[in-house]
Amino acid sequence: MGLATQFRLCLADILRAEGRPAEAACVVPDLERVSRDLRKDYVRQRGTIRQKAGRWAEALEDASEALRLTLEDTPGDELSIALAQSALAEAYLDAGRLPEAEATAHQAYQALTAIGHPERAATCITLALIGCQTKQSVGAYFEEALRVWAEAPRRQGAIPRIHR
Repeated sequence: MGLATQFRLCLADILRAEGRPAEAACVVPDLERVSRDLRKDYVRQRGTIRQKAGRWAEALEDASEALRLTLEDTPGDELSIALAQSALAEAYLDAGRLPEAEATAHQAYQALTAIGHPERAATCITLALIGCQTKQSVGAYFEEALRVWAEAPRRQGAIPRIHR
């Protein structure tokens, strides 16, 4: 069952990436069938699918659960925690919960900056989008995101994901 679950999650990821969230949602297995070691990946994947489908409240629940599982499973892993916080900040933003989005995005941004991880560029975009909605100056966040993306291939060997 573990291998089948992994394949279904992989297929769901492919379908989501192709812009087919409804089909992706259909291949995601039931939570009861997912082993404990795959639950974090499962809720993260399901949350992304729900987010792309515009199901903001459900996506937010999944992002919150993914952060909870990350904190529980890897309490000292600052990178994993910051990445889960970044995803949660996005879910808060999509759900229209700007104060929570901003606070969570700042936590993720600070941790990713301290680590020097290029994913902070995506968090900068989240902070800029929050700033646009709250009438704050956002130019510095956009500039930093562009700078991080430009430097990322030289430093990390990979380009960070683009959320939107």
